[in-house]
Amino acid sequence: DKLSFQSLTPVLVQKEKPWKWHSKAVVPDGAALLANYADNKNSGMLWDASETNKPTINLTCPRLIALPPIAVQFCAEKQCMPWELYQFISGLTTKAEPMLQALQVETLLEWCIKASQEDMAN
Repeated sequence: DKLSFQSLTPVLVQKEKPWKWHSKAVVPDGAALLANYADNKNSGMLWDASETNKPTINLTCPRLIALPPIAVQFCAEKQCMPWELYQFISGLTTKAEPMLQALQVETLLEWCIKASQEDMAN
């Protein structure tokens, strides 16, 4: 913006933590995730997957994730929860969206599953 002066806002990011990958025990079941959020009372809360009695895996994902342009556009239209992003991306993969690469989609869907669930250790 060259017309008006704006104060710069510094953003401090920890030196290593954002770039490290994080492990968490999760239920890797996308269908169960979406079924949980089909009930509107759960929409703003993390999913307590321990109630499902499904097997867990130790899922390792990045703390920060780069979104493909089509996902950025979806998230810019309205605030969305990770499960909504999961629903959107998984819907695109069934349509064979050319902008999404298989590896990128797999990591993004895993990130959404991990971000949607409560910590099983608690």
